[in-house]
Amino acid sequence: MSYNALVINTASDITEVAVIKGNEKFYKAQEGKNKTSKVLFPLIDELMNQAGLRTEDLDYLGCVVGPGSFTGIRIGVTAVRAMAYAHHIKCVPVTYFDVLAYNFSGEKIAVVTDAGSGVCYVSANGQQTVMREADALEFCKSNGYTLVTDKRRLEFEDIRYIDGHLVGAFSQSIDKACDFEQIVPIYLRKPQAERKEGDL
Repeated sequence: MSYNALVINTASDITEVAVIKGNEKFYKAQEGKNKTSKVLFPLIDELMNQAGLRTEDLDYLGCVVGPGSFTGIRIGVTAVRAMAYAHHIKCVPVTYFDVLAYNFSGEKIAVVTDAGSGVCYVSANGQQTVMREADALEFCKSNGYTLVTDKRRLEFEDIRYIDGHLVGAFSQSIDKACDFEQIVPIYLRKPQAERKEGDL
């Protein structure tokens, strides 16, 4: 199946953009916490120009819908929804867990990523939750999971550090293509302003 697609990930500290043009793939990432709104569209323009595509040439728009940075996810989802609405393009939602777990099909893994303030997002056995970092490590140990993470400072006996695979996760999720209204953020945690005592 050949198609043209633009895929973005704004859920983490690294803004990722990929353009797929048939069998060709163009990819760029830029680090910079709290700079998503400044770097996203220049990255999109650069890769679309490299690929020789215009927005109206796209068959799909892919977006990492979470979990991750509240602001980053909102920026990414809003950008994709606006482009999809303006150009009548199908959207493909991708989770950040899917991006990190792409190369581990068939293995007993738990995906753990930073949620800030000593808290982690955890995905294991089809369930997604929020845990304190120490609890997440104990959960993985007691259940015999290989821990897959983008958090370089975590220490665990059976751990795989990975930056993820945006294009692969998008390709696996393409059967979830939907209209722009159905692209919604995944927030496993309340925004900081709404958290009460005891909330993670």
